[in-house]
Amino acid sequence: MKKRRVKRRQNKRLQFPRRYLTLTTPLLLKWLLFFAVIFLLIIVYKSQLFTIKTINCITTSDQAFCPNTVLAELERLKGQVILTLNLNQIKSKLLSADPKINSVAIDVNLPNTLTTTISYQPAAFAIQIATDSAGFVVDQSGSIISLEETIGSNLVKIITSQAQHLSVGDTITNSVINYAFSLSRALKQNYIDFDQIIIGQFNTITVILNSNQQVLFSIQNNIERSVTSLQLILSKATISSTPHQIDLRFDKPVLKY
Repeated sequence: MKKRRVKRRQNKRLQFPRRYLTLTTPLLLKWLLFFAVIFLLIIVYKSQLFTIKTINCITTSDQAFCPNTVLAELERLKGQVILTLNLNQIKSKLLSADPKINSVAIDVNLPNTLTTTISYQPAAFAIQIATDSAGFVVDQSGSIISLEETIGSNLVKIITSQAQHLSVGDTITNSVINYAFSLSRALKQNYIDFDQIIIGQFNTITVILNSNQQVLFSIQNNIERSVTSLQLILSKATISSTPHQIDLRFDKPVLKY
């Protein structure tokens, strides 16, 4: 009987073994390493070593300095932990801070320096408000990227009274202004030098050539055909007398001397 009881006890012990953790040296080292890493991360996060202290702003265009709107956004980053920055969020804020910005690149230079490189949209032309020296600068996609007090001489000027409702960030949808811009590109491609384009009454477009000649266009006419006609007239005018006004709004050009 005693032997049977002993066997039953042994069987019970085999069926329900005690669970315990064997604390070996490798396991102990792993736990110590884990807690050491956590401790170091806390120290780094709380210390001032990896907080942003220096921010460099570089532009890749003719604009020598970053605009104040961009600098204000970058200034807010000082004091933040450089390791936990959300770079995509920063880029989004900088893009919205200045419509002229085309792209933003951010380089993290440990331990505490941030370098921002900004590329600007290339300006295509300017819309000058009639009776005013101020104007909107427009990029190649037709978006207004800035409002300038004076228009630079390197930009095509389209003078119109139809720009009163426009503001920075808008896209040009006015068909007459878009026609004038397409006309300016066609003139440049054909090496016809001009000073400015004026949108007048009844959507008549007047181009002032560098020779001070006036050329009248209609938005109803094909641009390429009109520019080809103008080239032919100008080439003949170098031989004979020069007209002061060339009217291309009709089927046959009208010349005024």
